[in-house]
Amino acid sequence: MLGFLHRMLAGTGLAARLARNMHTVRPFRQLRKKALIQNDKMVGLLSASAHKHDIQAAWYWYQRLLRRLRQEKTQSSFRVTTDTRVLSRQQDRSISAHNIHGSILTCLNTHGLFCYGPKQLTALSDMVKQVLENLFSSGGKLTGKELVEILNIFAAAKQQEMVDRIWQYVALSRMPLDTASYNAYAGANILAKQYDRAFEVIREISAVGLQPNTYTKVLMIRLYGLTGDLNAARRVFDFVHQSVAGHASYSRLPDYISEANELGHCGPNVSVYTEMISVLGMNGLMDEMRELFLKLSGLPIDLPLNQITADIVADARRLDYQRMRPTIDTFHQLIRWHAQYWDIDTATRYIHLMPVFGIDPVPKSFKLIVTPENAARNLDKCVELAAGMREMGLEVPGSITRILGKARDKIEEMDEMVRVSMGQRSLVFGQPAAPESNDPASPIL
Repeated sequence: MLGFLHRMLAGTGLAARLARNMHTVRPFRQLRKKALIQNDKMVGLLSASAHKHDIQAAWYWYQRLLRRLRQEKTQSSFRVTTDTRVLSRQQDRSISAHNIHGSILTCLNTHGLFCYGPKQLTALSDMVKQVLENLFSSGGKLTGKELVEILNIFAAAKQQEMVDRIWQYVALSRMPLDTASYNAYAGANILAKQYDRAFEVIREISAVGLQPNTYTKVLMIRLYGLTGDLNAARRVFDFVHQSVAGHASYSRLPDYISEANELGHCGPNVSVYTEMISVLGMNGLMDEMRELFLKLSGLPIDLPLNQITADIVADARRLDYQRMRPTIDTFHQLIRWHAQYWDIDTATRYIHLMPVFGIDPVPKSFKLIVTPENAARNLDKCVELAAGMREMGLEVPGSITRILGKARDKIEEMDEMVRVSMGQRSLVFGQPAAPESNDPASPIL
């Protein structure tokens, strides 16, 4: 049949034109399919990187998708009558159908922010600013989880102005907020040392009809500890236990809390214990801090720390398998406050207890002890701690090496100053006179 058509149209030139069209349609279709596969693949790689919390890989694919999206918007403005119009629309839909801004925001994880330095936090906050600009310009909205992570990131980067701007935008856009969002904003104000504003945000939780949760209580304990109201922090800590028991004593609660509504909506967890341990250490109550740690671990409160073994911990856990366990943050609070009160021995003992509870020490555990003040007071013990890090298979951070080097130089400088001052003292006051001898044979000086 095709041969008959070619012979019939050979003299008119239509055969050559038909052949060209048959060869040009296929590349357009292949190009469209290839572009769609590339877009879908990049979106999939972005989602996979976000799922793994690999922010560098996610940022790379996000930037590539943004460039592709800008190119397609430019191409879609050029209208032709061929299949290229369908190609650009298909490409535009293939990217726009996915929330790439939300995908990059989902990979933000504030649990690892404690190991970020100032430069890393600044770079991360700048990246989030760019994503927010793209999100808001495209008419997108934040989810509750994304809002919490973003507020925590800007708070850790000490950019309170951005925290307030985002909160104002959320309020103007009438975005539905949950208790976690209010907690994040209150925590950001605590980091910025705006304690009055943090109290106001916590009061707003009940005012808007939400239920304060356990983390709200953690923030309240932290606030009362920072403002010096230890009794109020104790009351909130006791209320968390009483709310689970179901017989709260309303007379012992802060005035602005709606006691009846909160009853049963919060319970004790490791974060509550850890925060209360921090407040006790802040007030120098080391014995109470140790007793609360033993209570959290399910051990007798009169058990000495040097007698805690892995078998004792395992037996206590076997008796109550639902017993809460101290976390690395709990140990860091214990180490931090003992180190700040120059009790290096007890702080070191808590480091040795961490493996007993199944927790591996990290460089931060040693950084809390090896401070410039402690190194100047007891350089030998700080050097032993640095050597202990190598025995545990940890690399000694450069900050600890610099602290030990400066402390050693300062001690050598002090020793030199003492030697110089002793020499000057001998020159000023002269050598002590030799005792006189009654022996006539003694030489006369």
